[in-house]
Amino acid sequence: MTSTALKIEQIEQIERFEQIEQVAETNRTGEYHSVLAMEAARKMRRTQKKRETGQTVCHHLKMMLASEPVPVCPVSELKVTVNPNGHTPRPLHSEPQFTLGL
Repeated sequence: MTSTALKIEQIEQIERFEQIEQVAETNRTGEYHSVLAMEAARKMRRTQKKRETGQTVCHHLKMMLASEPVPVCPVSELKVTVNPNGHTPRPLHSEPQFTLGL
């Protein structure tokens, strides 16, 4: 490796440690994995081991999803009466959404 490549690698390591320290302050594992996933994704262009790097990105994204609680959305019930012949009745004041002008 050239001295320039070593300096770039050292700078990237310093930036990584700074990002990890910032995330450690928040104490949230999902953010930690998002930082690592972004770091691995940035390496994708210049790495020779694209498959391994891609698997690393996927691992961190999966861990990020697993660490966050899934929000529960209330499901509203739609009550519709159905005629015996299978057609749903239209409300009296409904108008068609569009018309064909032939």
